[in-house]
Amino acid sequence: MNKNRANYQSGLTLIELLVTITISTMVVGLLVSILLSTFNHNQRSEAHINLRQEGNYLITQLQQAHHQGDYTLCYENETIYIDNRMIESLTPRDIMIKGKGEEHTMFQHNGERISSDELATCDSPLKVTKDEELYVSVTLTDGYDRELDIQTVVDRLGNLVIEDVPTVEDREDQPYFDFIRGNNLFLDGDALSFAGNEMNGEDTFIRVNGPFQSKDFNGGSHINISTIYVDGDFIFNTSVGSVGSENSPGSIYVNGNYVFNPGSSPIYGDIFVDGTAKVNGGATHGNMFVREDAEFQNGIFFEDVMIGGNLSIVNATIHSDVYVEGDVQVGWEPKFYNNANVYYTGEFNPIDNMGSHITNRFIQVPSVPAVPSFTIPEEKLPPLRSDQWFEENDYSINEYDVKQDGMKLFFQNNVRLDSHNRNGLSDFTNVMIVSEGDILINGENWWTMTGILLAPNGRVTLKTTSFEGIIISKDGVFIESGGSNVTFKPLLDFIGGSEDFPLGN
Repeated sequence: MNKNRANYQSGLTLIELLVTITISTMVVGLLVSILLSTFNHNQRSEAHINLRQEGNYLITQLQQAHHQGDYTLCYENETIYIDNRMIESLTPRDIMIKGKGEEHTMFQHNGERISSDELATCDSPLKVTKDEELYVSVTLTDGYDRELDIQTVVDRLGNLVIEDVPTVEDREDQPYFDFIRGNNLFLDGDALSFAGNEMNGEDTFIRVNGPFQSKDFNGGSHINISTIYVDGDFIFNTSVGSVGSENSPGSIYVNGNYVFNPGSSPIYGDIFVDGTAKVNGGATHGNMFVREDAEFQNGIFFEDVMIGGNLSIVNATIHSDVYVEGDVQVGWEPKFYNNANVYYTGEFNPIDNMGSHITNRFIQVPSVPAVPSFTIPEEKLPPLRSDQWFEENDYSINEYDVKQDGMKLFFQNNVRLDSHNRNGLSDFTNVMIVSEGDILINGENWWTMTGILLAPNGRVTLKTTSFEGIIISKDGVFIESGGSNVTFKPLLDFIGGSEDFPLGN
């Protein structure tokens, strides 16, 4: 009898079983919701990068075709063809290209046009002559209905009369919160210094409102950021691990001069330079567009290069075509692969006794494609919200109420979190630290932290083993821990929406 009672008591009642099933179902549902949210966010981020890259690629292909000679254009099955050669979409499943207006007109030339209606075929292509202008009017749409309009005219020289090179969205009516969330802003400030190992931000961008220099980086650091905006000079005179994202390359925009002399270091993504360029090493894995003169001494170039001024080239390795709107000075001795050539409009000045296997690669032409323009996003840092807002949102104001998870600090002066006020903690998650002055996280090189650091009037200095999140500061971001890793995490991983964001719009 006692044995039977023991067996009965060790089992589950029906109510206990139902409660267990209910709790398990809720947990599974929550996990599925989190996974779906993360997946959708990543998909939107990838679509945004793809849209910008597709626009750049389409413009470049049309310019190159127009300056080289007469050709044909047609549209069939959502694909553009040049001389029966398909312009292969970089992301064929994500980007749709359509004409604009009621007639869906895409291209116009000499009174003839091509539309993107359902009946469009390549049976009667548009015959384009390089001596006449080509009117382009297309809309690119990604999988999330984000649109990019391109309206331009390619003139008889292959130049863009109206340039529309897609960049990160930057509208006057766009709140800063949406600017961060929609474009995956990772770091924003007037300077960036990184002494760690890896900065990870695929499909994200950083904005540096000042020079971007190798002296501010650890020699072995990898700057794995898809898109980089530099409102100043880009100067890398010493080696680094790499610049740009190898797995998800975007673009590097330099509103100044560009110097890349990093030994054998690679750089990934298309490079736009609104100044001069001097390359003396490294491997450039994307297209390069230089507004003014360029000097290539050593260095490997795997994609097309467009130069709006003169070119001096010595010992460089060229794998694709180079277009120079000016003179070419050639030293000893560049290497060419894959039938690559240099097309130039000015004078050709090789050194004496240069072999024909090199000189034949330089071809004088009446015109070359114009270097496309770009703009640095001008979204300004908004002011902090009122003191009352921080009180109502449960921030500890001017006090170090240190917690391991969910710590929210707001200081009306500088913030310094170190061994004296950490309450014995070293791993912090989901923090929100906001300061009207500077922020210093002095983690003695072994703390870890996830969250958001905001110093719209000062600077952020970080000494931790790792940080995951977003950092925004007017005077710059300074990561001083050797061996550390800094990784992007989306804004909505830490807050629910714009109503929880400490900066106003």
